[in-house]
Amino acid sequence: MTDYILQTEHIYKYFSGKRGKFSALEDINIALSKGECLGIVGESGSGKSTLARIVCCLEEPSEGKLFLENNDITNLTAKEQRKIYQKIQMVFQNPTDSFDPRCTLHAGISEGLKNLGRTQKEILPKIEALMDKCGLPAELGKRYPYEVSGGQCQRAALVRALAMEPEILVCDEITSNLDVSVQKQLMEFLQELKKTDKMSFLFICHDLALVQQFCDRVVIMQKGKIVEAGATEKIISMPETEYTKLLMDAAF
Repeated sequence: MTDYILQTEHIYKYFSGKRGKFSALEDINIALSKGECLGIVGESGSGKSTLARIVCCLEEPSEGKLFLENNDITNLTAKEQRKIYQKIQMVFQNPTDSFDPRCTLHAGISEGLKNLGRTQKEILPKIEALMDKCGLPAELGKRYPYEVSGGQCQRAALVRALAMEPEILVCDEITSNLDVSVQKQLMEFLQELKKTDKMSFLFICHDLALVQQFCDRVVIMQKGKIVEAGATEKIISMPETEYTKLLMDAAF
């Protein structure tokens, strides 16, 4: 076993539909090193979010294995999964759905830390510092998810994930609801985390210019399969498959 912080081996995922069983993921093999950012690129329906949920142990693969720091975490008990959630956090594409509408943003952000036994005295300055770095005023924490914009809720979800001090952050289109200036601030903060904290990222994004800026390597997915993978600059400048060439032509 090589020294990767995260690795998948021959992951398959099947779902049942009106026409019977269909494959959402086929033979997915990815590996992520500490401090590395791996971009996941592909059209809607290519399997990117399904892969992200499996990596975060929110879904089980139909076949294959998932390793965290060389430990098999494919089929864990609920108690074992809670330990994994401290190491791998995910920011969802639709963050409003991941917050309890009956709780303020601050309560939602604090929940994970409270479950770890942290006191309010410890939690408050930590959250306020993260909110500031993500471009959110502290008073926004008093609002409910439906009282803030989609972009603000997206950043609050990022704060909630980072408050757990994960080793791996899975980002599912986290810049899609942000204006250019906020996106720039957020990406600079993520670059800082990558550099100073050696945080690892799975970065799902349709913005190839952003992928080029942030990701060390990139995986191209089409219809549940990896069709191309390699160093970001090489994939962008010299794509080998017709599908990747079409993506690059459309983006650049």
